Amino acid sequence: VKAKPKVHPCVEISNLWEYDPSKPMAWFAEMQEVIRKHAAEHVASPFVKVEPSEGTATIWTKGAQDAMKFAGMMHKSFFFGRKIAASLCRKEKPIFEEMAKAPTGELTMQLPTEVWDGSGPLPGAGAAQGPAIVGPAPFDPAAAAAEAEAAAAA
Repeated sequence: VKAKPKVHPCVEISNLWEYDPSKPMAWFAEMQEVIRKHAAEHVASPFVKVEPSEGTATIWTKGAQDAMKFAGMMHKSFFFGRKIAASLCRKEKPIFEEMAKAPTGELTMQLPTEVWDGSGPLPGAGAAQGPAIVGPAPFDPAAAAAEAEAAAAA
């Protein structure tokens, strides 16, 4: 069984602007905030998302009555001198993830008491872990000479 996405009442306003790729995305983010502030004056807790390339904005409201009220106000209003169109709709609300908040109050940082300087064993690592380097034994010239003499004698 497929789960249907939960849809919320919203108002879609269109004909806000002609898309201009030379405008920075920050400009569209500012427009989104301007629309959200305007909507917040008339309805409680609006959530706004703009579509820069389409020249539209969608405003999600808490309930259908708020959406109808806001759509009635916005229909045939003007935005930057352009007559906008508002329509009621129900859409899935985008997921909004709040950023993690930094802790407040007295902040402390504990640094390790022993710091490894690259020589010797790692701090806190006991001898039970075995040798630090595993591999062939280092070259010993005296042992190599004795081995060569034994091989020649045999």
